[in-house]
Amino acid sequence: RWCPDFASYEKQGHALLKKLHEPKFFDYSNKGQRDSAEKLKALVFPYSQTNWREKTNAELSDAYLQLYRAWLDLNFFGHFGNLSDLGGNWLSTHITRFVEVKCREKNISPGESVALLLTPHEASQLALADESFFNVLALKQEGGAWQNAFAVHVRDFDWMEFHYDGPIILDEKYFLALLESEEKQGVRGREKLIELQQKRELVKLRQEELTAQLELNDEEKYWLKVARGFMFLKELRKSAVFYASRHSDSLLKDIARRLSFSPMQVRHLSPYEVEKMLAGESVVSLAKVNERIKYCIVVSEGGVHKIYSGAEAVELSKEITEDKMQGEVSELTGQPAYPGLVKGVVRLVFESRDMAKVNEGDVLVSPATNPNVVPAMKRAGAIVTDEGGVTCHAAILSRELHKPCVIGTKYATQWLKDGDVVEVDANKGIVRKLSK
Repeated sequence: RWCPDFASYEKQGHALLKKLHEPKFFDYSNKGQRDSAEKLKALVFPYSQTNWREKTNAELSDAYLQLYRAWLDLNFFGHFGNLSDLGGNWLSTHITRFVEVKCREKNISPGESVALLLTPHEASQLALADESFFNVLALKQEGGAWQNAFAVHVRDFDWMEFHYDGPIILDEKYFLALLESEEKQGVRGREKLIELQQKRELVKLRQEELTAQLELNDEEKYWLKVARGFMFLKELRKSAVFYASRHSDSLLKDIARRLSFSPMQVRHLSPYEVEKMLAGESVVSLAKVNERIKYCIVVSEGGVHKIYSGAEAVELSKEITEDKMQGEVSELTGQPAYPGLVKGVVRLVFESRDMAKVNEGDVLVSPATNPNVVPAMKRAGAIVTDEGGVTCHAAILSRELHKPCVIGTKYATQWLKDGDVVEVDANKGIVRKLSK
């Protein structure tokens, strides 16, 4: 968990929203995020082609620190999108208020309207991967030169299941099996490709029609553009991180080999520790690193970072306060992220190992989703979160997957238990408990 000081975070959030009134600042943020993502990807792609065993410790250290600095640049710009909609969900609140007012005036569903208006115009990496795949399938079925397109697809999207830690790198065998499976099911690649492209164009057309119907003014259109931009950029940043994790994996493995650590243990070292240990200095014990893997807290104050683990971390965690739900209620309210009405069995997902509990059609309930739980999100019938605004991960993925989703309920994981049966009304942002 990330536990910032709320007072200072709120101050930063309001300062950011003030700056966002200036279109030039959003343009600066938008360009900075895109450029930093491309720079990170350009830096790390050669890493996976490098024979690190031939390099010196100093060269490994330099490559690792270059990676870290590029990652910092990426997350500097990424912080703008996060800051605008964490804590008090400032951007979400601002947008939903004016959309709801306009919807009431026109007798239109606000939940569906918000979901539609906030769908990004640009294709996500997931959408681009689908289009690339069905293009390969189309070329193969039409007798074209599909092998070259297939090789490019594998190169460009082999990282899609790697996430932060791996170890899954998708290979030619995996994608060939997918092609074979689609052909056996009678899927026509060209038809599927046209369908995907038409869907994206249809969303844009429906947005334009709804914008006109609601009679949104220029300022309201601008804030929707900002929110759509941040949603797209968040997904772009995550994809760049996963791409970098996949292509820097061989570097981390060789650092681990030289330090007599595992790759997971190296991932729990600070950049300073990696640099010093590759230079021959012993700055942290293996036992201490194993403690970090089990449980640790990083405290950052005044630009100084300190890592607590073991008993120290447990004791420090007691100082972290959380809102507790008071009394019994029959329903919770949140914010609709993608419309729909679903009844299902609750499965609480706090971390990736909880994904195995989620069966097809279950209601996935989580404090906040992250890319590591996407496989479970795909199986879920609906998604409910404690936290998040309209640009959070759950909101982005629910629109991508067309899954009814209610975000920002605050107490869903406290109120619900595995096995509860609930109704998720994502048209109105209401979660009702039907039985235990």
